[in-house]
Amino acid sequence: MIVVASLASQVEDVLLRTSDAYYRLILAVGPARLGKTVALAEIAIRSQLARLNVNLRISEKLLELTHAAESCPCGRHSRRHLSSEDGSDVVLLDNIELLFAAD
Repeated sequence: MIVVASLASQVEDVLLRTSDAYYRLILAVGPARLGKTVALAEIAIRSQLARLNVNLRISEKLLELTHAAESCPCGRHSRRHLSSEDGSDVVLLDNIELLFAAD
């Protein structure tokens, strides 16, 4: 009998193995509906890590930028960062497609 670990367990295992590595970027790549978002949500709950929906965050920041630009044409409100609310070293980025969208 073959037992396959859940995607969340597999990602958690890689997180543990890379905790001391110089490069700590982990990509969980797969087709839509594979369970990546569910896995990240499970990890976030179990490990108390921040989970950030990148597409949503960028959309919100772009809307803020639009509103800020209306009141401040200088553009100084254009610096926005993707980070966790609590300043955690580990952030689980979800829905990152917008980062790679073609112009």
